[in-house]
Amino acid sequence: MAKERKASVIYEGNASQLVYAFPFDYLRKKFVKVEDIYTNITELTIGVDYTVEDKQVQLVKGIPLGHSVKIYRETTTDPLVEWQDASVLRSADLSLQEVQLLHLAEETADNVFDSGMSTAYDNPNCWDGQYKRIINALDPIEDGDVVTLRYIKANQDSLLNKLKNTGATQNASIVATGDAHNARLTATGDTQNKRLTDTGDAQNSRLISTGDTQNSRLTTTGDSYVKTMTSLKADATTQANNATTKANEASNSAELAKKWAMSDSSPDGVSGNKSSKTWANEAKNSASSASSSASTATTKANEAKNSASSASSSASTATTKANEAKNSASSASSSAYTATTKATEASNSASAAAKSAQDAAKFDPSSYYPKTQTYNKTEVDNKVSKAHHYLSRNTAYKVGDIAYSPHLPSYLYLECTKAGTTGTTEPNMSTLSGAIVNDGTTQFSVKTVCAKEYVDLKFDHIECGVTEKIQVSSVSGNSLTIQTKYPHDTSKPVIVARAFGEYGWANLSVMFNGWIDSTHFKISVWNGFSGNGTCSFAWLCV
Repeated sequence: MAKERKASVIYEGNASQLVYAFPFDYLRKKFVKVEDIYTNITELTIGVDYTVEDKQVQLVKGIPLGHSVKIYRETTTDPLVEWQDASVLRSADLSLQEVQLLHLAEETADNVFDSGMSTAYDNPNCWDGQYKRIINALDPIEDGDVVTLRYIKANQDSLLNKLKNTGATQNASIVATGDAHNARLTATGDTQNKRLTDTGDAQNSRLISTGDTQNSRLTTTGDSYVKTMTSLKADATTQANNATTKANEASNSAELAKKWAMSDSSPDGVSGNKSSKTWANEAKNSASSASSSASTATTKANEAKNSASSASSSASTATTKANEAKNSASSASSSAYTATTKATEASNSASAAAKSAQDAAKFDPSSYYPKTQTYNKTEVDNKVSKAHHYLSRNTAYKVGDIAYSPHLPSYLYLECTKAGTTGTTEPNMSTLSGAIVNDGTTQFSVKTVCAKEYVDLKFDHIECGVTEKIQVSSVSGNSLTIQTKYPHDTSKPVIVARAFGEYGWANLSVMFNGWIDSTHFKISVWNGFSGNGTCSFAWLCV
Protein backbone atom coordinates (compact mmCIF):
# COMPACT_ATOMS: atom_id res chain seq x y z
CA MET A 1 0.00 0.00 0.00
CA ALA A 2 1.37 3.46 -0.91
CA LYS A 3 2.05 6.09 1.77
CA GLU A 4 -0.95 8.43 2.21
CA ARG A 5 -0.12 11.95 1.02
CA LYS A 6 -1.70 15.05 2.50
CA ALA A 7 -1.20 17.53 -0.34
CA SER A 8 -1.10 15.55 -3.60
CA VAL A 9 -3.06 13.03 -5.63
CA ILE A 10 -2.26 11.06 -8.83
CA TYR A 11 -4.67 9.79 -11.55
CA GLU A 12 -4.21 7.71 -14.69
CA GLY A 13 -4.90 9.69 -17.86
CA ASN A 14 -7.51 8.47 -20.38
CA ALA A 15 -7.34 11.21 -23.09
CA SER A 16 -11.04 12.16 -22.74
CA GLN A 17 -11.38 13.15 -19.05
CA LEU A 18 -10.96 16.89 -18.40
CA VAL A 19 -12.20 17.31 -14.81
CA TYR A 20 -10.27 15.85 -11.84
CA ALA A 21 -11.08 16.29 -8.13
CA PHE A 22 -8.53 16.66 -5.32
CA PRO A 23 -9.06 16.24 -1.52
CA PHE A 24 -6.80 18.94 0.02
CA ASP A 25 -7.44 22.57 0.94
CA TYR A 26 -5.48 25.57 -0.40
CA LEU A 27 -5.05 29.25 0.40
CA ARG A 28 -4.60 30.53 -3.16
CA LYS A 29 -5.62 28.93 -6.48
CA LYS A 30 -2.13 29.57 -7.80
CA PHE A 31 -0.80 27.19 -5.12
CA VAL A 32 -2.58 24.25 -6.90
CA LYS A 33 -0.16 22.71 -9.41
CA VAL A 34 -0.71 20.08 -12.17
CA GLU A 35 1.92 17.85 -13.82
CA ASP A 36 1.79 15.46 -16.83
CA ILE A 37 4.04 12.55 -15.89
CA TYR A 38 5.35 10.10 -18.48
CA THR A 39 9.03 9.41 -19.24
CA ASN A 40 9.67 12.94 -17.98
CA ILE A 41 7.59 15.48 -16.08
CA THR A 42 5.76 18.39 -17.79
CA GLU A 43 4.38 21.10 -15.49
CA LEU A 44 1.14 22.70 -16.74
CA THR A 45 0.41 26.43 -16.46
CA ILE A 46 -2.61 27.67 -14.51
CA GLY A 47 -4.89 29.89 -16.56
CA VAL A 48 -3.44 28.45 -19.78
CA ASP A 49 -3.55 24.65 -19.45
CA TYR A 50 -6.01 24.40 -16.57
CA THR A 51 -8.25 26.30 -14.15
CA VAL A 52 -9.19 25.63 -10.51
CA GLU A 53 -12.74 25.77 -9.10
CA ASP A 54 -13.34 24.67 -5.51
CA LYS A 55 -11.63 21.30 -5.24
CA GLN A 56 -11.63 20.46 -8.96
CA VAL A 57 -9.16 21.00 -11.79
CA GLN A 58 -10.56 21.72 -15.28
CA LEU A 59 -8.07 20.81 -18.05
CA VAL A 60 -8.05 22.44 -21.45
CA LYS A 61 -7.20 19.13 -23.15
CA GLY A 62 -7.09 15.55 -21.89
CA ILE A 63 -4.01 13.78 -20.62
CA PRO A 64 -3.00 10.94 -23.09
CA LEU A 65 -3.67 7.32 -22.20
CA GLY A 66 -0.68 5.80 -20.39
CA HIS A 67 0.32 9.15 -18.81
CA SER A 68 -0.31 10.12 -15.17
CA VAL A 69 -1.89 13.34 -13.84
CA LYS A 70 -0.41 14.63 -10.58
CA ILE A 71 -2.34 17.37 -8.75
CA TYR A 72 -0.48 18.84 -5.76
CA ARG A 73 -0.31 21.90 -3.56
CA GLU A 74 2.81 24.08 -3.37
CA THR A 75 2.27 26.87 -0.83
CA THR A 76 4.67 29.81 -0.92
CA THR A 77 7.16 30.22 1.89
CA ASP A 78 6.80 34.00 1.74
CA PRO A 79 4.77 35.28 4.68
CA LEU A 80 1.13 35.82 3.79
CA VAL A 81 0.77 37.98 6.91
CA GLU A 82 3.22 40.75 7.78
CA TRP A 83 3.40 41.96 11.37
CA GLN A 84 4.25 45.50 12.41
CA ASP A 85 5.16 46.76 15.80
CA ALA A 86 2.14 47.83 17.81
CA SER A 87 -0.17 46.26 15.13
CA VAL A 88 -3.42 44.68 16.14
CA LEU A 89 -3.39 40.88 16.33
CA ARG A 90 -6.45 39.76 14.45
CA SER A 91 -7.71 36.19 14.68
CA ALA A 92 -8.06 35.96 10.89
CA ASP A 93 -4.42 36.85 10.41
CA LEU A 94 -3.35 34.40 13.06
CA SER A 95 -5.48 31.63 11.45
CA LEU A 96 -4.10 32.44 8.00
CA GLN A 97 -0.53 32.19 9.25
CA GLU A 98 -1.34 28.96 11.12
CA VAL A 99 -2.89 27.36 8.01
CA GLN A 100 0.09 28.45 5.88
CA LEU A 101 2.48 26.80 8.30
CA LEU A 102 0.32 23.64 8.39
CA HIS A 103 0.24 23.44 4.60
CA LEU A 104 3.99 23.90 4.40
CA ALA A 105 4.49 21.10 6.93
CA GLU A 106 2.22 18.73 4.97
CA GLU A 107 3.96 19.56 1.70
CA THR A 108 7.37 19.06 3.28
CA ALA A 109 6.30 15.61 4.52
CA ASP A 110 5.04 14.71 1.04
CA ASN A 111 8.31 15.91 -0.51
CA VAL A 112 10.28 13.75 1.91
CA PHE A 113 8.19 10.74 0.94
CA ASP A 114 8.50 11.49 -2.79
CA SER A 115 12.14 12.57 -3.01
CA GLY A 116 13.84 10.94 -0.02
CA MET A 117 14.25 7.37 1.14
CA SER A 118 11.81 6.48 3.88
CA THR A 119 10.49 3.30 5.45
CA ALA A 120 7.76 1.50 3.59
CA TYR A 121 4.24 2.34 4.71
CA ASP A 122 3.13 -1.33 5.00
CA ASN A 123 6.50 -2.61 6.38
CA PRO A 124 8.39 -0.20 8.68
CA ASN A 125 11.41 -2.57 8.77
CA CYS A 126 12.15 -1.99 5.07
CA TRP A 127 13.40 1.07 3.14
CA ASP A 128 11.19 2.14 0.23
CA GLY A 129 13.28 3.12 -2.83
CA GLN A 130 10.12 4.35 -4.62
CA TYR A 131 11.32 2.89 -7.93
CA LYS A 132 14.46 5.08 -8.00
CA ARG A 133 18.08 4.01 -8.43
CA ILE A 134 20.51 4.17 -5.50
CA ILE A 135 23.83 5.60 -6.72
CA ASN A 136 27.26 6.27 -5.21
CA ALA A 137 27.11 3.05 -3.08
CA LEU A 138 30.31 1.30 -1.91
CA ASP A 139 31.14 -2.36 -2.50
CA PRO A 140 29.83 -4.77 0.20
CA ILE A 141 32.00 -5.85 3.12
CA GLU A 142 29.67 -7.62 5.52
CA ASP A 143 27.21 -10.37 4.53
CA GLY A 144 24.25 -8.05 5.05
CA ASP A 145 25.58 -5.26 2.81
CA VAL A 146 23.89 -4.26 -0.46
CA VAL A 147 25.64 -5.64 -3.57
CA THR A 148 26.42 -3.26 -6.43
CA LEU A 149 26.46 -4.13 -10.14
CA ARG A 150 30.16 -3.16 -10.18
CA TYR A 151 30.95 -5.79 -7.53
CA ILE A 152 29.00 -8.53 -9.42
CA LYS A 153 30.85 -7.82 -12.69
CA ALA A 154 34.22 -7.92 -10.95
CA ASN A 155 33.50 -11.26 -9.25
CA GLN A 156 31.23 -12.98 -11.79
CA ASP A 157 33.82 -15.64 -12.79
CA SER A 158 34.17 -16.83 -9.21
CA LEU A 159 30.40 -16.88 -8.71
CA LEU A 160 29.85 -18.82 -11.96
CA ASN A 161 32.45 -21.44 -11.00
CA LYS A 162 30.68 -22.01 -7.70
CA LEU A 163 27.35 -22.39 -9.51
CA LYS A 164 28.90 -24.81 -12.05
CA ASN A 165 30.36 -27.01 -9.31
CA THR A 166 27.07 -27.08 -7.44
CA GLY A 167 25.15 -27.84 -10.70
CA ALA A 168 27.53 -30.69 -11.66
CA THR A 169 27.05 -32.31 -8.25
CA GLN A 170 23.27 -32.03 -8.50
CA ASN A 171 23.27 -33.30 -12.12
CA ALA A 172 25.29 -36.40 -11.15
CA SER A 173 22.78 -37.12 -8.38
CA ILE A 174 19.87 -36.70 -10.79
CA VAL A 175 21.46 -39.00 -13.42
CA ALA A 176 22.11 -41.71 -10.83
CA THR A 177 18.54 -41.48 -9.58
CA GLY A 178 17.19 -41.55 -13.18
CA ASP A 179 19.23 -44.66 -14.05
CA ALA A 180 17.85 -46.45 -11.00
CA HIS A 181 14.27 -45.45 -11.88
CA ASN A 182 14.78 -46.44 -15.54
CA ALA A 183 16.07 -49.89 -14.57
CA ARG A 184 13.08 -50.43 -12.26
CA LEU A 185 10.59 -49.25 -14.90
CA THR A 186 12.20 -51.50 -17.56
CA ALA A 187 11.90 -54.54 -15.28
CA THR A 188 8.30 -53.65 -14.43
CA GLY A 189 7.48 -53.13 -18.13
CA ASP A 190 8.90 -56.52 -19.12
CA THR A 191 6.83 -58.22 -16.41
CA GLN A 192 3.70 -56.30 -17.45
CA ASN A 193 4.28 -57.06 -21.16
CA LYS A 194 4.60 -60.80 -20.43
CA ARG A 195 1.38 -60.73 -18.38
CA LEU A 196 -0.49 -58.89 -21.14
CA THR A 197 0.86 -61.27 -23.80
CA ASP A 198 -0.25 -64.32 -21.79
CA THR A 199 -3.63 -62.68 -21.14
CA GLY A 200 -4.00 -61.80 -24.84
CA ASP A 201 -3.31 -65.38 -25.93
CA ALA A 202 -5.88 -66.72 -23.48
CA GLN A 203 -8.41 -64.08 -24.51
CA ASN A 204 -7.78 -64.78 -28.23
CA SER A 205 -8.41 -68.50 -27.69
CA ARG A 206 -11.63 -67.74 -25.85
CA LEU A 207 -12.79 -65.32 -28.58
CA ILE A 208 -12.22 -67.94 -31.29
CA SER A 209 -14.13 -70.56 -29.25
CA THR A 210 -16.98 -68.09 -28.61
CA GLY A 211 -17.13 -67.21 -32.31
CA ASP A 212 -17.37 -70.86 -33.38
CA THR A 213 -20.14 -71.51 -30.82
CA GLN A 214 -22.05 -68.39 -31.90
CA ASN A 215 -21.70 -69.33 -35.59
CA SER A 216 -23.09 -72.81 -34.89
CA ARG A 217 -26.00 -71.35 -32.90
CA LEU A 218 -26.88 -68.87 -35.65
CA THR A 219 -26.69 -71.61 -38.31
CA THR A 220 -29.09 -73.81 -36.28
CA THR A 221 -31.43 -70.85 -35.77
CA GLY A 222 -31.41 -70.12 -39.50
CA ASP A 223 -32.27 -73.73 -40.40
CA SER A 224 -35.13 -73.68 -37.88
CA TYR A 225 -36.37 -70.41 -39.36
CA VAL A 226 -36.36 -71.81 -42.91
CA LYS A 227 -38.24 -74.93 -41.72
CA THR A 228 -40.84 -72.82 -39.91
CA MET A 229 -41.36 -70.59 -42.96
CA THR A 230 -41.80 -73.63 -45.22
CA SER A 231 -44.44 -75.10 -42.86
CA LEU A 232 -46.29 -71.78 -42.63
CA LYS A 233 -46.29 -71.47 -46.43
CA ALA A 234 -47.88 -74.94 -46.75
CA ASP A 235 -50.58 -74.04 -44.16
CA ALA A 236 -51.32 -70.79 -45.96
CA THR A 237 -51.72 -72.67 -49.31
CA THR A 238 -54.20 -75.13 -47.70
CA GLN A 239 -56.22 -72.28 -46.18
CA ALA A 240 -56.34 -70.51 -49.56
CA ASN A 241 -57.66 -73.70 -51.24
CA ASN A 242 -60.34 -74.07 -48.52
CA ALA A 243 -61.41 -70.46 -49.01
CA THR A 244 -61.74 -71.03 -52.78
CA THR A 245 -63.97 -74.11 -52.16
CA LYS A 246 -66.23 -72.20 -49.76
CA ALA A 247 -66.53 -69.36 -52.27
CA ASN A 248 -67.64 -71.83 -54.97
CA GLU A 249 -70.22 -73.35 -52.59
CA ALA A 250 -71.55 -69.88 -51.78
CA SER A 251 -71.88 -69.12 -55.50
CA ASN A 252 -73.81 -72.38 -56.06
CA SER A 253 -76.12 -71.61 -53.10
CA ALA A 254 -76.85 -68.18 -54.51
CA GLU A 255 -77.70 -69.66 -57.92
CA LEU A 256 -80.01 -72.27 -56.31
CA ALA A 257 -81.80 -69.56 -54.28
CA LYS A 258 -82.36 -67.64 -57.50
CA LYS A 259 -83.92 -70.77 -59.10
CA TRP A 260 -86.27 -71.28 -56.08
CA ALA A 261 -87.41 -67.70 -56.53
CA MET A 262 -87.77 -67.48 -60.36
CA SER A 263 -88.06 -71.00 -61.88
CA ASP A 264 -91.24 -71.94 -63.85
CA SER A 265 -90.72 -75.65 -63.07
CA SER A 266 -89.51 -77.69 -60.10
CA PRO A 267 -86.11 -76.17 -59.12
CA ASP A 268 -84.74 -79.51 -57.80
CA GLY A 269 -86.57 -81.80 -60.33
CA VAL A 270 -88.81 -83.38 -57.61
CA SER A 271 -92.46 -83.76 -58.57
CA GLY A 272 -94.80 -81.49 -56.55
CA ASN A 273 -92.06 -78.98 -55.56
CA LYS A 274 -92.75 -75.50 -56.89
CA SER A 275 -90.86 -72.22 -56.99
CA SER A 276 -92.07 -69.02 -55.36
CA LYS A 277 -93.09 -67.70 -58.75
CA THR A 278 -95.29 -70.81 -59.44
CA TRP A 279 -97.03 -70.48 -56.03
CA ALA A 280 -97.73 -66.82 -56.73
CA ASN A 281 -99.35 -67.57 -60.11
CA GLU A 282 -101.61 -70.27 -58.58
CA ALA A 283 -102.68 -67.86 -55.84
CA LYS A 284 -103.57 -65.32 -58.51
CA ASN A 285 -105.73 -67.90 -60.40
CA SER A 286 -107.52 -68.90 -57.17
CA ALA A 287 -108.37 -65.30 -56.48
CA SER A 288 -109.90 -64.94 -60.01
CA SER A 289 -112.02 -68.11 -59.46
CA ALA A 290 -113.28 -66.78 -56.13
CA SER A 291 -114.31 -63.51 -57.74
CA SER A 292 -116.29 -65.41 -60.43
CA SER A 293 -118.09 -67.53 -57.80
CA ALA A 294 -119.06 -64.44 -55.86
CA SER A 295 -120.59 -62.88 -59.00
CA THR A 296 -122.66 -66.06 -59.68
CA ALA A 297 -123.98 -66.06 -56.11
CA THR A 298 -125.15 -62.49 -56.46
CA THR A 299 -127.05 -63.36 -59.67
CA LYS A 300 -128.81 -66.30 -57.98
CA ALA A 301 -129.85 -64.14 -55.02
CA ASN A 302 -131.44 -61.62 -57.35
CA GLU A 303 -133.31 -64.36 -59.17
CA ALA A 304 -134.67 -65.72 -55.85
CA LYS A 305 -135.78 -62.29 -54.79
CA ASN A 306 -137.67 -61.79 -58.05
CA SER A 307 -139.37 -65.19 -57.79
CA ALA A 308 -140.56 -64.45 -54.24
CA SER A 309 -142.04 -61.15 -55.27
CA SER A 310 -143.87 -62.49 -58.36
CA ALA A 311 -145.67 -65.41 -56.71
CA SER A 312 -146.16 -66.56 -53.18
CA SER A 313 -146.60 -70.09 -54.50
CA SER A 314 -143.02 -70.06 -55.50
CA ALA A 315 -141.93 -69.09 -51.98
CA SER A 316 -140.78 -72.55 -51.07
CA THR A 317 -138.85 -72.76 -54.26
CA ALA A 318 -137.46 -69.29 -53.71
CA THR A 319 -136.45 -70.21 -50.20
CA THR A 320 -134.69 -73.24 -51.53
CA LYS A 321 -132.98 -71.17 -54.14
CA ALA A 322 -132.08 -68.63 -51.50
CA ASN A 323 -130.50 -71.36 -49.41
CA GLU A 324 -128.61 -72.57 -52.44
CA ALA A 325 -127.53 -69.01 -53.12
CA LYS A 326 -126.48 -68.72 -49.48
CA ASN A 327 -124.47 -71.89 -49.72
CA SER A 328 -122.89 -70.70 -52.95
CA ALA A 329 -121.99 -67.40 -51.30
CA SER A 330 -120.46 -69.27 -48.35
CA SER A 331 -118.52 -71.43 -50.74
CA ALA A 332 -117.35 -68.37 -52.62
CA SER A 333 -116.30 -66.72 -49.34
CA SER A 334 -114.33 -69.82 -48.38
CA SER A 335 -112.68 -69.89 -51.80
CA ALA A 336 -111.77 -66.22 -51.44
CA TYR A 337 -110.22 -66.89 -47.99
CA THR A 338 -108.25 -69.80 -49.42
CA ALA A 339 -107.03 -67.62 -52.27
CA THR A 340 -105.97 -64.91 -49.79
CA THR A 341 -104.05 -67.47 -47.70
CA LYS A 342 -102.30 -68.83 -50.80
CA ALA A 343 -101.39 -65.30 -51.86
CA THR A 344 -99.91 -64.61 -48.40
CA GLU A 345 -97.92 -67.85 -48.52
CA ALA A 346 -96.70 -66.99 -52.00
CA SER A 347 -95.66 -63.51 -50.79
CA ASN A 348 -93.78 -65.00 -47.81
CA SER A 349 -92.09 -67.49 -50.14
CA ALA A 350 -91.04 -64.69 -52.44
CA SER A 351 -89.65 -62.67 -49.46
CA ALA A 352 -87.77 -65.71 -48.16
CA ALA A 353 -86.33 -66.36 -51.61
CA ALA A 354 -85.23 -62.74 -51.91
CA LYS A 355 -83.57 -62.86 -48.45
CA SER A 356 -81.84 -66.12 -49.44
CA ALA A 357 -80.48 -64.39 -52.53
CA GLN A 358 -79.24 -61.45 -50.40
CA ASP A 359 -77.64 -63.77 -47.83
CA ALA A 360 -75.96 -65.70 -50.63
CA ALA A 361 -74.54 -62.48 -52.06
CA LYS A 362 -73.11 -61.56 -48.61
CA PHE A 363 -71.66 -65.02 -48.00
CA ASP A 364 -68.24 -64.78 -46.25
CA PRO A 365 -66.19 -67.98 -46.67
CA SER A 366 -63.82 -66.87 -43.90
CA SER A 367 -66.58 -67.39 -41.31
CA TYR A 368 -66.13 -71.19 -41.77
CA TYR A 369 -62.58 -71.20 -40.34
CA PRO A 370 -60.90 -69.41 -37.35
CA LYS A 371 -59.35 -66.03 -37.99
CA THR A 372 -56.29 -66.95 -35.86
CA GLN A 373 -55.29 -69.49 -38.51
CA THR A 374 -55.04 -66.87 -41.27
CA TYR A 375 -51.43 -66.33 -42.26
CA ASN A 376 -49.83 -63.85 -44.60
CA LYS A 377 -46.26 -62.87 -45.33
CA THR A 378 -46.35 -59.64 -43.31
CA GLU A 379 -47.66 -61.36 -40.17
CA VAL A 380 -45.13 -64.14 -40.49
CA ASP A 381 -42.24 -61.68 -40.98
CA ASN A 382 -43.35 -59.66 -37.93
CA LYS A 383 -43.52 -62.78 -35.74
CA VAL A 384 -40.09 -63.93 -36.86
CA SER A 385 -38.60 -60.43 -36.40
CA LYS A 386 -40.00 -60.21 -32.87
CA ALA A 387 -38.76 -63.68 -31.97
CA HIS A 388 -35.21 -62.87 -33.15
CA HIS A 389 -35.21 -59.22 -31.91
CA TYR A 390 -34.67 -57.96 -35.45
CA LEU A 391 -34.51 -54.17 -35.96
CA SER A 392 -38.17 -53.13 -36.64
CA ARG A 393 -39.50 -50.28 -38.77
CA ASN A 394 -41.32 -47.24 -37.38
CA THR A 395 -40.61 -48.51 -33.85
CA ALA A 396 -39.55 -46.55 -30.75
CA TYR A 397 -36.26 -47.61 -29.11
CA LYS A 398 -34.76 -46.35 -25.85
CA VAL A 399 -31.09 -46.15 -24.84
CA GLY A 400 -29.71 -49.61 -24.05
CA ASP A 401 -32.15 -51.58 -26.28
CA ILE A 402 -30.53 -54.40 -28.28
CA ALA A 403 -31.47 -55.29 -31.88
CA TYR A 404 -30.15 -57.62 -34.59
CA SER A 405 -30.34 -57.49 -38.38
CA PRO A 406 -30.16 -60.35 -40.90
CA HIS A 407 -28.20 -57.93 -43.10
CA LEU A 408 -25.39 -57.60 -40.53
CA PRO A 409 -22.60 -60.20 -40.11
CA SER A 410 -23.48 -62.84 -37.52
CA TYR A 411 -20.91 -61.55 -35.04
CA LEU A 412 -22.35 -57.99 -34.84
CA TYR A 413 -25.39 -56.52 -33.07
CA LEU A 414 -26.87 -53.06 -32.49
CA GLU A 415 -27.18 -51.19 -29.17
CA CYS A 416 -29.33 -48.04 -28.96
CA THR A 417 -27.27 -45.02 -27.87
CA LYS A 418 -29.83 -42.28 -28.72
CA ALA A 419 -33.56 -42.79 -28.10
CA GLY A 420 -35.92 -42.23 -31.03
CA THR A 421 -38.06 -43.95 -33.71
CA THR A 422 -36.70 -46.00 -36.62
CA GLY A 423 -37.46 -45.01 -40.20
CA THR A 424 -39.71 -46.64 -42.81
CA THR A 425 -36.81 -48.46 -44.50
CA GLU A 426 -33.77 -50.10 -42.93
CA PRO A 427 -30.34 -48.44 -43.55
CA ASN A 428 -28.06 -50.26 -45.98
CA MET A 429 -26.06 -52.52 -43.65
CA SER A 430 -23.98 -54.03 -46.48
CA THR A 431 -22.11 -50.72 -46.95
CA LEU A 432 -21.77 -50.07 -43.23
CA SER A 433 -18.61 -48.19 -42.31
CA GLY A 434 -17.65 -47.17 -38.78
CA ALA A 435 -19.40 -48.06 -35.53
CA ILE A 436 -22.54 -45.82 -35.71
CA VAL A 437 -25.87 -46.50 -37.51
CA ASN A 438 -28.43 -43.67 -37.89
CA ASP A 439 -31.97 -44.98 -38.39
CA GLY A 440 -34.83 -42.45 -38.44
CA THR A 441 -34.46 -40.30 -35.31
CA THR A 442 -32.66 -43.01 -33.32
CA GLN A 443 -28.96 -43.96 -33.31
CA PHE A 444 -27.29 -47.35 -32.73
CA SER A 445 -23.75 -48.42 -31.94
CA VAL A 446 -22.44 -51.51 -33.76
CA LYS A 447 -20.95 -53.97 -31.28
CA THR A 448 -19.44 -57.43 -31.41
CA VAL A 449 -20.98 -60.47 -29.77
CA CYS A 450 -17.86 -60.80 -27.61
CA ALA A 451 -19.05 -57.71 -25.64
CA LYS A 452 -16.26 -55.23 -25.15
CA GLU A 453 -17.78 -54.20 -21.78
CA TYR A 454 -17.31 -57.77 -20.49
CA VAL A 455 -13.65 -57.69 -21.48
CA ASP A 456 -13.21 -54.33 -19.71
CA LEU A 457 -14.58 -55.85 -16.49
CA LYS A 458 -11.96 -58.59 -16.66
CA PHE A 459 -8.96 -56.69 -18.01
CA ASP A 460 -8.57 -52.99 -17.32
CA HIS A 461 -7.18 -50.90 -20.24
CA ILE A 462 -7.63 -53.77 -22.75
CA GLU A 463 -9.81 -53.32 -25.86
CA CYS A 464 -10.78 -55.89 -28.47
CA GLY A 465 -12.98 -56.21 -31.53
CA VAL A 466 -13.65 -58.03 -34.78
CA THR A 467 -12.94 -56.54 -38.22
CA GLU A 468 -15.31 -56.50 -41.15
CA LYS A 469 -14.90 -59.30 -43.71
CA ILE A 470 -11.76 -58.81 -45.82
CA GLN A 471 -11.42 -60.38 -49.27
CA VAL A 472 -8.01 -61.03 -50.81
CA SER A 473 -8.02 -62.17 -54.44
CA SER A 474 -5.44 -64.58 -55.88
CA VAL A 475 -1.90 -64.46 -54.46
CA SER A 476 -1.96 -60.86 -53.24
CA GLY A 477 -2.28 -58.70 -50.15
CA ASN A 478 -4.71 -56.24 -48.64
CA SER A 479 -4.61 -53.81 -45.72
CA LEU A 480 -7.21 -52.37 -43.37
CA THR A 481 -7.17 -49.45 -40.89
CA ILE A 482 -8.90 -50.16 -37.56
CA GLN A 483 -10.15 -47.45 -35.17
CA THR A 484 -10.25 -48.10 -31.41
CA LYS A 485 -12.69 -46.47 -29.00
CA TYR A 486 -10.02 -45.48 -26.47
CA PRO A 487 -6.44 -44.14 -26.88
CA HIS A 488 -3.69 -46.75 -26.46
CA ASP A 489 0.07 -46.96 -25.99
CA THR A 490 1.49 -46.92 -29.52
CA SER A 491 4.68 -48.60 -28.32
CA LYS A 492 2.71 -51.79 -27.62
CA PRO A 493 1.84 -54.27 -30.41
CA VAL A 494 -1.71 -55.37 -31.32
CA ILE A 495 -2.58 -59.08 -31.25
CA VAL A 496 -4.50 -60.12 -34.39
CA ALA A 497 -5.92 -63.59 -35.13
CA ARG A 498 -8.37 -65.16 -37.59
CA ALA A 499 -11.93 -65.26 -36.30
CA PHE A 500 -14.54 -66.17 -38.94
CA GLY A 501 -14.08 -67.14 -42.61
CA GLU A 502 -16.09 -68.13 -45.67
CA TYR A 503 -13.95 -69.61 -48.44
CA GLY A 504 -10.24 -69.98 -48.84
CA TRP A 505 -9.76 -68.42 -45.40
CA ALA A 506 -7.43 -71.12 -44.13
CA ASN A 507 -4.78 -69.75 -46.51
CA LEU A 508 -5.11 -66.15 -45.29
CA SER A 509 -2.52 -64.80 -42.85
CA VAL A 510 -2.58 -61.48 -41.01
CA MET A 511 -0.01 -59.30 -39.27
CA PHE A 512 -0.07 -56.09 -37.21
CA ASN A 513 1.32 -53.32 -39.45
CA GLY A 514 1.86 -50.59 -36.81
CA TRP A 515 0.00 -47.71 -35.14
CA ILE A 516 -1.02 -44.65 -37.18
CA ASP A 517 -1.91 -42.72 -34.00
CA SER A 518 -3.16 -43.67 -30.52
CA THR A 519 -6.64 -44.69 -31.84
CA HIS A 520 -5.81 -46.07 -35.33
CA PHE A 521 -3.66 -49.01 -36.37
CA LYS A 522 -3.20 -50.93 -39.61
CA ILE A 523 -3.19 -54.69 -40.33
CA SER A 524 -2.00 -56.46 -43.50
CA VAL A 525 -3.63 -59.61 -44.89
CA TRP A 526 -1.92 -62.02 -47.29
CA ASN A 527 -3.38 -64.77 -49.50
CA GLY A 528 -1.24 -67.89 -49.91
CA PHE A 529 -3.09 -69.59 -52.79
CA SER A 530 -4.38 -68.73 -56.27
CA GLY A 531 -8.11 -68.49 -55.40
CA ASN A 532 -10.07 -65.92 -53.43
CA GLY A 533 -10.13 -65.81 -49.62
CA THR A 534 -12.52 -64.02 -47.25
CA CYS A 535 -12.11 -63.78 -43.48
CA SER A 536 -12.77 -61.61 -40.42
CA PHE A 537 -10.07 -61.09 -37.81
CA ALA A 538 -10.23 -60.61 -34.06
CA TRP A 539 -7.86 -58.02 -32.50
CA LEU A 540 -6.78 -57.15 -28.98
CA CYS A 541 -4.65 -54.22 -27.81
CA VAL A 542 -3.54 -52.56 -24.58
